[in-house]
Amino acid sequence: MSRKKTIVISQPMLFPWVGLFEQICLADVFIFYDDVQFSKGSFTNRVQLKCEKGSEWMTIPLKKFHLGQNINEILVSEHTDWRRKHLNDLKHCYGQAEYFEEMFALVKSVYSIESNSLSEITIASMKAVCEYFGLSCGKVFITSSESGFNSKSSERVLDYVLFFVIHLPHNYLKTYYLQYLILP
Repeated sequence: MSRKKTIVISQPMLFPWVGLFEQICLADVFIFYDDVQFSKGSFTNRVQLKCEKGSEWMTIPLKKFHLGQNINEILVSEHTDWRRKHLNDLKHCYGQAEYFEEMFALVKSVYSIESNSLSEITIASMKAVCEYFGLSCGKVFITSSESGFNSKSSERVLDYVLFFVIHLPHNYLKTYYLQYLILP
């Protein structure tokens, strides 16, 4: 009997929490759910730093957007040099950490991409961490915006599952996703 296949579906996030990387580690397929509504206050464009005097937020500033706009439609504001600020914040908070140089080089490589797309930057941050820890080997990474599926909600999740049942060699499929699936 073949090993079960695992699909993980999540919105892209800026250098997300370790639990998401644990899920990616277990996944055969990871879907960046980037053509869904951006939620202000989410972790899509920000990450919390643990500093000497408490927590600080490292946030990517956004150009004006409207409620209901999809993550892959959101543009980053370049009115401030947020990349330099983030790098300085990281030096301040983690400059004495054992693996600071490696972490700093990884973040700099992500921030060196020439894009003003929030989706592209956050996906690059996640993929860079996956590459660093060797989590990408044998995995399929796709973005929902490039998948061609136009269905909504639970139907869309089912479309992904059925697609990968047909296109991945296996007998069983186990799905994990980060948001509750509510069936009618």
